[in-house]
Amino acid sequence: MHSTTHQNPSSTIAARDVLSDDHRRFRRHVIEHCFASGTPLDRQVLTVILAAKAEREEPFRWWTATAVRELLWVDVVEWCLENGVDVPGSVPETMWGLLGALPVSDAQIVELREPLSQEAGLDRNGRRKAAKRRHPSRKNVS
Repeated sequence: MHSTTHQNPSSTIAARDVLSDDHRRFRRHVIEHCFASGTPLDRQVLTVILAAKAEREEPFRWWTATAVRELLWVDVVEWCLENGVDVPGSVPETMWGLLGALPVSDAQIVELREPLSQEAGLDRNGRRKAAKRRHPSRKNVS
């Protein structure tokens, strides 16, 4: 049975405890790629995403826009609940960096990142879009 105590993922999840050797090598590749390209990445959130991905039915290194969408909205949340940790807030941004490190074409990366742009509100640089709020002086008066 999993603990119901919620912990901060940045201080409690060790990759060696939740990822296989192969998955940790992939994690290291992603971190190195993001560091080299200057792409922001939260290492602990990456661990959570990869742990959730490892529990999916498709092969670990097989990625589709559907898998990205399901990880984003379902699998990461379920993994966190099952493991007693808070769902991290920077999953979309970290996933953006992860997808950029995949050994696929630029066109495939754009396709994989589409759910992050369309549904998670990231801009073309993988950052959250500023909320477009109407200034009170521009309010429509009926």
